[in-house]
Amino acid sequence: MLVELVSANPTGEVTVASARNGAYGDSVARLVEFAGHDVVREYYFNDAGGQVDKFGASCAPGGAASRCRGRYPGEVVDALAAVLDLDPDASVEEWTAAAVKPIFDRIRASLERLRIHVDIWFSERELHASGAVDRAIGKARAAGHVYERDGATWLATSQFGDDKDRVLIKSDGSPAYFAADLAYIEHKFARGHDRLIYILGADTTGTSRA
Repeated sequence: MLVELVSANPTGEVTVASARNGAYGDSVARLVEFAGHDVVREYYFNDAGGQVDKFGASCAPGGAASRCRGRYPGEVVDALAAVLDLDPDASVEEWTAAAVKPIFDRIRASLERLRIHVDIWFSERELHASGAVDRAIGKARAAGHVYERDGATWLATSQFGDDKDRVLIKSDGSPAYFAADLAYIEHKFARGHDRLIYILGADTTGTSRA
């Protein structure tokens, strides 16, 4: 059994809501272990996409921030911006990599203090870099579950009981969250897990990950 828990976006430290999700997820994992199953606890680190790039750019004093729409406010961002040693004109990718690492370390430390041990910290960025997202979409397309509409690429999840179909590739050509999630699910099963348990956050709506 694989239990995915917390998986909060790395645009800040763990909040009370995220920590509650971790405590609940760890309790579920312990119950499954008590029932005699082998359990792996996993945190899906969303270190790719617009949100995390915006976070990295928000820490830049100039150049990179001007190339990113909007800015994340707050003490965490300001504190990071004060200590990150990068050229103001460094790329958004460089700022993102520099900003995400200390946040990642703080998230790990917070969960350990709560006695929530995570076995695997899985990077979304690695999914994209390995080509797993494109392969997963191609596999779904070959099976007849992918179609085009309104300039976007869709996965026909309603065929499997979902309340609506989900966007894989947005009309601007960028991958939607569900595209990476599709590849991630396939990756989990390929590792030999028999059942996947998701501990959804209170801010997760719909049934796209249920």
